[in-house]
Amino acid sequence: MPNDWTLVLASAEGLRALYGMAPPNLTECTLSHVHIDERGRSVTLGLETEVMPSPLPDEWRAKGLNTCEFFIVFGDTGNVHIQGWDASVANAVTISEAGDGGILVSVGTESAGMSFQAGSVSLARVRGYLASKSV
Repeated sequence: MPNDWTLVLASAEGLRALYGMAPPNLTECTLSHVHIDERGRSVTLGLETEVMPSPLPDEWRAKGLNTCEFFIVFGDTGNVHIQGWDASVANAVTISEAGDGGILVSVGTESAGMSFQAGSVSLARVRGYLASKSV
């Protein structure tokens, strides 16, 4: 899928307000959160990136924020498969359109990660924060 993976989002205004038509590529993001809700048949992925919007919002610049975090909610999920889990899944998220109009999501690889299909996808939250750097 091209860099603008946000085309599959029902509403991408939050990201587009920050990044315009050039959101961060998913390879530039790190998976920081996964929540599977079997009652609502949804999967929420939290992603963070150091690829900051340009121009940087005045409030973010004033506070010295250096990381952007966003949460994507996939609804009407099915065919959820989880096979192992390790640190390698953190930088391997792909989101693509399925031939039937649905969405295919893959996190990690076949040997360590998860995959599922979704009927809908939306952006739940976007925020900037100051992340400390390891020494």
